[in-house]
Amino acid sequence: MKRTGIKPLSDKRRKERLLEGFIPNSTLKRISNKRRKQMVEEKILARMLWIKQKGFCNRCKGVLFGTWPPPSKHEIIRRNAGGDPLSEENCEILCSACHQDVTLNVDIKDKGVHR
Repeated sequence: MKRTGIKPLSDKRRKERLLEGFIPNSTLKRISNKRRKQMVEEKILARMLWIKQKGFCNRCKGVLFGTWPPPSKHEIIRRNAGGDPLSEENCEILCSACHQDVTLNVDIKDKGVHR
């Protein structure tokens, strides 16, 4: 019997599979639709906070535009302590140095509150 080779995917189909969460040659789990939706909402919130803070770090007031590593959204009350990752009151945009300082200096008495 003659074997037929595997046909390569077209660029269109490859993009569709990537959007569906398919990761080729990977043991990673696919991202659920619920988690994907939450990730999009978090990115939108981060952009809104960026505009609200006018491109400055909320702690050191340093300029965030063009910095590396890029700034990140910080959750004041962690998710496992009941914090809402989609709440404007619970989130702020910090530069990477401030975010690392805040994350590493957690007071156990605060029950998951990063201040």
